Amino acid sequence: MVRLSPRCGVKWGAAVPPKMGKARQMIDLSAPPAQIEYAELRSLNSAAAAPTGGSCAAAPSAKPAPPSQAAPKAIDAPAFIAALGINTHVSYFDTPYGDVAKVGDALLYLRLPRIRDYLAPSAKERYAALVQHGIKLNLFLPGKTDLDAYVDGLAKFQTSYPGAIVSLEGSNEVNYWPTPWPQAGGGKTDLPSQAALQRAYHDKLKSNPVLKDVPLANLTLGGVGADAHRQLGDMKSSADFANVHVYFGPGDPPRATWGYALGLGQVPMPGVPSVITETGYTTAYLHNEGVDETTQAKLSLNLLSRAAATGIRQTYLYELVDQKPDPSGRNKEAHFGLFRMDWAPKPAATAIRNFVGALSPEAAAPGRGPASLAYSVTGLPAQGSEVLFRLGDGRFAVVVWAEPDIWDQAAHKPIAAPASNATIRFASPVAGYEVFDPLRSDSPLAKGGPASEVRVEVSDHPVIVRVKSK
Repeated sequence: MVRLSPRCGVKWGAAVPPKMGKARQMIDLSAPPAQIEYAELRSLNSAAAAPTGGSCAAAPSAKPAPPSQAAPKAIDAPAFIAALGINTHVSYFDTPYGDVAKVGDALLYLRLPRIRDYLAPSAKERYAALVQHGIKLNLFLPGKTDLDAYVDGLAKFQTSYPGAIVSLEGSNEVNYWPTPWPQAGGGKTDLPSQAALQRAYHDKLKSNPVLKDVPLANLTLGGVGADAHRQLGDMKSSADFANVHVYFGPGDPPRATWGYALGLGQVPMPGVPSVITETGYTTAYLHNEGVDETTQAKLSLNLLSRAAATGIRQTYLYELVDQKPDPSGRNKEAHFGLFRMDWAPKPAATAIRNFVGALSPEAAAPGRGPASLAYSVTGLPAQGSEVLFRLGDGRFAVVVWAEPDIWDQAAHKPIAAPASNATIRFASPVAGYEVFDPLRSDSPLAKGGPASEVRVEVSDHPVIVRVKSK
């Protein structure tokens, strides 16, 4: 058995955030696919950005809130966090992933409970070491793998470690790494054949008594458009979720690609809930598609906020750690990690840890208290958005953010974004509030209460206002 060492100020065996049951006016991320109701991205405020700097500040006001604010649907924060994960390559022994203890330490540092990988026979002991310390697995079907043998291996692993595999998906980017199908002989690698493989995989899983209830996401394609996705045909009976990989143009904010990428996943599975199993930014800042580490942090926070606001069922960032040395800063594939090769956290790792922490107050009791909070937001900058999380025990978090262009591709440097003064007004005064900027700290930068409104500065990444309703 591989032994894992405690590190990063966290102890192994920390509890994974619990799932919550359904509640009125709350998006239930643990519901069966047929019961999913997409969160509506609330209307964007288009107030002009005011060049007042980028620091976060808050001020309570005794001014009464207008009585007309509606109570939006709230995202169940514990379930949202439980469905966040990170791509790993645990079987890549000659990379930083070869130290599985460091993999586990990094996951606990991030406070992310899931990884996305495939069940490599050579690394099963390493997966076992991770799941025994609270890490859950989303596993895809690797290319050129014997289907019967792989399903049998999944079932045996799930039997040995009940509940370890929380979701499965089809083959990864089949236009790049196809599996000849059928495997009995004369198999083809075209897209219709890959769709047939997905249907066969679905049927084998759903007939397996150990795996039949594990949700299955569709296969993925990489770097192709709607015409290629149409070649897959109708796949609504081949998976529980549509599945996409969402990457971005050079330094582009998530909004630039989000709708298009999700639409591609809907081509073979119209109306089926979506998961995103790869998304992220590379810090190969001298590469045409790279950004610097601080910009990676801002954009990563924005895409997680957008994933919540648009009802994405599972989101997996790519990837945990840089795999290869590249002092030139020009190798795109070497720098997607949230950690550097020596396992030092990049700003994105720390920001994500702070983001998750702000949505996970220790004293909150999941499933208790009101289901939603009536409020309104004014003064957001252009390309601004907001989303409401329910934390439990009468606690909520309003996340406000904006997605301006913040990277100069030609100059390979960030663009400063102006800040706007946004005001969050509550239909009824809240008992208290705390303001978090996950890019800066895991502690509140301001607090107070009771209050009828809270003012914050919003520029190019999320600010979180956590409140306790009366």
